[in-house]
Amino acid sequence: MGLIATAKVVTRAEMTGQPFLVQPGNREWLTSIECINSTGWALPLCIIFKGKVHIEGWYQDKALPRNWRIEISDNTVTNGWTTNQIGLQWLQETFFPATNG
Repeated sequence: MGLIATAKVVTRAEMTGQPFLVQPGNREWLTSIECINSTGWALPLCIIFKGKVHIEGWYQDKALPRNWRIEISDNTVTNGWTTNQIGLQWLQETFFPATNG
């Protein structure tokens, strides 16, 4: 879908054909929380990386929308997947304010 940073590329998992590396760097999976209604209106995206700290390079891309949430998940069980805490925070700070008004 788009370039996050020099080593982060967001794309669909259902790609067809032989994939090829366009951007060198990390090719780990990540999780995204997305919400789009039937008319095409979408809430800001939440991207969850596996890690212990935020990395400055994730935020240097000028094309990255300012309203996207970037989260990290260092749970040894989830390994970068969403957690109850991240999901609840997205509901409270993104979903409910955007849909209750």
